[in-house]
Amino acid sequence: MHYCGSSCFKKVISKAVGLILFSLLVSLHSWAQFKVTVVIKSLPVSHKGEPVFIAGNFNNWQPDDYEFKISDSSVVLDDVPQGDYQFKFTRGSWDKVECAGAGTEVENRTVGINSDTTLFYTIEATNTLANFLRLCLVDQNFES
Repeated sequence: MHYCGSSCFKKVISKAVGLILFSLLVSLHSWAQFKVTVVIKSLPVSHKGEPVFIAGNFNNWQPDDYEFKISDSSVVLDDVPQGDYQFKFTRGSWDKVECAGAGTEVENRTVGINSDTTLFYTIEATNTLANFLRLCLVDQNFES
């Protein structure tokens, strides 16, 4: 049997404590909560003054969730867990969802959160469902 003197014992203990501290830091980071600020740089002139909401996979895609209402061009979200998120901007319902300037659909926006973050967005247009459907149908190429 090999005898480990006091200096050897101290090295083993030091390495064990270091490994435990490293494990704690990694696990704390995975539970981390972050502050996310969403800033709207520009809104369509025709919709200034109307409420804007964020709907996404973090709030079950609720288009009128007041916790995610933009006030004075921004919203601050505290305690956002680390992760990847998808969302869209609405005027309170899915028939008033953001669209491109030409009225075409905008894909879900995506963002990965792993630290305190400020995000800046421009909303080109929002549309009523009737206008959105009309514009989308005009853009479609149908085969006979």
